[in-house]
Amino acid sequence: ADKFQFKSATCLTPDVTSLAISSGPKNASVPSWGFEDSELTITGTGFSSTACQNQITIGTAGHQCVVSSATATSLVCNVKGNPGNMEPLESLKNQQITVNVLNQGKAIMNLPNPDMAKFKLYPKIISTNIAEGSWAGGSILTLSGTGLLPRGGKEAVLVIFGEVGSQKSCAIVDVKYDYISCLVPDFLELKGVQTDLEVPISLEMGYKSENPVTASPLTFTYKSSLLATVDTMTPTKVTANTPVTITGTNLGTNIANIQVFAQSRSSVGRRRRSIPQPQEEIVPQPEKMHPFWKQFKTDSNGKPKWRCFGKNLDNGCKHDSVVQHVETETISRSKRSVDHEEWLRQLEKEDDEKVTFEICESGSSEDCAERLESLDDRNMHSRRKRSASEEDLIEMAL
Repeated sequence: ADKFQFKSATCLTPDVTSLAISSGPKNASVPSWGFEDSELTITGTGFSSTACQNQITIGTAGHQCVVSSATATSLVCNVKGNPGNMEPLESLKNQQITVNVLNQGKAIMNLPNPDMAKFKLYPKIISTNIAEGSWAGGSILTLSGTGLLPRGGKEAVLVIFGEVGSQKSCAIVDVKYDYISCLVPDFLELKGVQTDLEVPISLEMGYKSENPVTASPLTFTYKSSLLATVDTMTPTKVTANTPVTITGTNLGTNIANIQVFAQSRSSVGRRRRSIPQPQEEIVPQPEKMHPFWKQFKTDSNGKPKWRCFGKNLDNGCKHDSVVQHVETETISRSKRSVDHEEWLRQLEKEDDEKVTFEICESGSSEDCAERLESLDDRNMHSRRKRSASEEDLIEMAL
């Protein structure tokens, strides 16, 4: 009978002997750290001189390093971390590089150090949408660039305004591969008699709190000339559809950029944490007698009998009175009286509502709509995540 045969041979196996970023490295001394569109040069044997027959991927998801030129011994490609048809490549994470020559197979990474066969994408800030604003903050700052979605996601990004000792965090609104947006913090308490104040902006990203690369230091200038104030509002009591006139300074002239919100008195000045922390109830442990005492004769209560001399024998010879300074005090055990995870979810929901209100109050209608859509998507994902099958619940119980 006819048989199919497959032949494996050294001469048919591609071999990679060196790998380096030839254009756009993050650090010249570390050849595998680079940015979006960095040029990667791979040297070895067994490659195809036809560019499209060489596939170079980065990471487990298979992000392409697009081959621009190819020979039998050298490949040149450009890193594409956000192709659009898949999840973006996470930055600040060592990702395995794989070379596959069609009709031959994967190449052997014959390098002196296995880490040399990995690529680490670094974030880069290219521009910001605003560089100045009101002392009261509230504007949406957008930092644009590449590789801005680090390992750890949104929770691993921190934007800080100010010098050490007078720093404030810019509340993160959204984090994507090509931008980070946050809510400019209020610096009024540091204003004093100053008219303007320029503060540095620093970013910490990823689990190691690394800094992105910037063309120049990032700064933001707080200006009194951009601080809006409200002096009067008439009428002071309103119902639905009542026309209201507000007077003040720096209120702007472009209607598209002005938004006015009504807020009940009970919600004004609401603290960030209005949900009380779960209380713990003390559940005392049942009193336990040390095994040593159980070897003696006991009374009707199961406690040892003592022989005593002198007066007040009834009280003086009771076991509890005799050993009150001998046995250690029973340690109480505490247990949670409410579902702690549900409490944390409520806190997160309250924070989301506060940030959403501030964005819709100070940002554009597009920012507000995008924020509401983002919240809706997150809530749907959270509901799907919390739903579990009967088998899942049984497994968790066990």
